Amino acid sequence: MNMTGKSGYFVDLFDIFPRMASGVWHPFVTVALLRNPLKGQVILHEQQNNVILLLDTTSQALHRLILPSEEFTLKKTAWWNKEEAETYKMCKEFARKNWLVFYKEKGNTLAVLDVLEGRTHTTSLPINLQTVFLVAEDKWLLVESKTHQKYLLTKPAHIESEDSRVCQLYVLKEELPSTGFAVTQETDFSIPHKISSHQLSSENLSSAVGQKIASPNRKLSDENSYATVVVGFPDLMSPSEVYSWKRPTSLHKSRVTDTFYGGKKKIGTPKQSNCVTLLDTNQIGFCPQEKSLRKMLSLHK
Repeated sequence: MNMTGKSGYFVDLFDIFPRMASGVWHPFVTVALLRNPLKGQVILHEQQNNVILLLDTTSQALHRLILPSEEFTLKKTAWWNKEEAETYKMCKEFARKNWLVFYKEKGNTLAVLDVLEGRTHTTSLPINLQTVFLVAEDKWLLVESKTHQKYLLTKPAHIESEDSRVCQLYVLKEELPSTGFAVTQETDFSIPHKISSHQLSSENLSSAVGQKIASPNRKLSDENSYATVVVGFPDLMSPSEVYSWKRPTSLHKSRVTDTFYGGKKKIGTPKQSNCVTLLDTNQIGFCPQEKSLRKMLSLHK
């Protein structure tokens, strides 16, 4: 849809991503909108079979993109296969600059795709990935699959940096404030649902933490907190201050019910957390999977 006009486009992709009537396989497609000079073109990524498509909404032309790494080879999963399906993810935080990052859950490779130039490069890691957040163009937050240990990967800001492709991986240590007498609280550090790729303005940051401050920062949400502001992250290598707005109860045990065609139901954890960060208005918006209710949290002290 053209947000500045009155026109929209409709493309039927049923033949590309059929939703089986038996409810055996439900495709889960992530969409990334490209910008000038590729405005009007969209990347579609299916998480289970790792299909990557480039759709031109004007001409309705559809092209399949293939990543070179073996880890990202197109997968075909039979419906009778009882083994746990592999999941592939697309990071689209900088799709507006026409590049994206792909990875496989529990894999150890990151693939960067420059759609405009038609080039890719891969980065091999010493850890297996649970999730990836592009908190800046040249700084990515990685979460390890088994321990949920968090790492900060610093790398060249763009794929064209031929002579400086050296990446550095830093371990991030999370510490809780002491409750006194050298006693610390015990808790499980959770995986963020969403992290902003840009920082709050100094005015909004000061309003959120209740003091006048100017510092790099990122805003996130997870299962234990409606919102968290990390001051100093990711640009400063010194310890960061963390301000959180806690949930009354954790979302860790939340379950959702998915109704298939034919009336059958399946209960399990949601495939994706619906959360969006609104930096200009100092808000985080989220929609709980178990309720048809949208909530908005304003960050002010």
